[in-house]
Amino acid sequence: MDDSSLFVNVIVPEDSEIWEKYDHEACTNLKGREIQFRIRTKDGRSRWIDHACLPVSQSIAQQEQHVAVYRLAITGPKRVFAAVANTPKPHWF
Repeated sequence: MDDSSLFVNVIVPEDSEIWEKYDHEACTNLKGREIQFRIRTKDGRSRWIDHACLPVSQSIAQQEQHVAVYRLAITGPKRVFAAVANTPKPHWF
């Protein structure tokens, strides 16, 4: 909580453009959206995150802002899908 830049700093450099594009679009086009990107853990491992937001109204400010609905770790499923995609297809005769 003390480091407001921590979240952006843990994003894997190759995925930082994905986040920057999402963040810019979230500020200019308020709609529900979902993205997937990787973060780096303290010990240097890469973990996939599924991040979803949707607009909500704030009656006090009379404006809409995006609020994160969830951030879900999806490293396991990503690995399974990658393994299946790289598995040779059987040849049926």
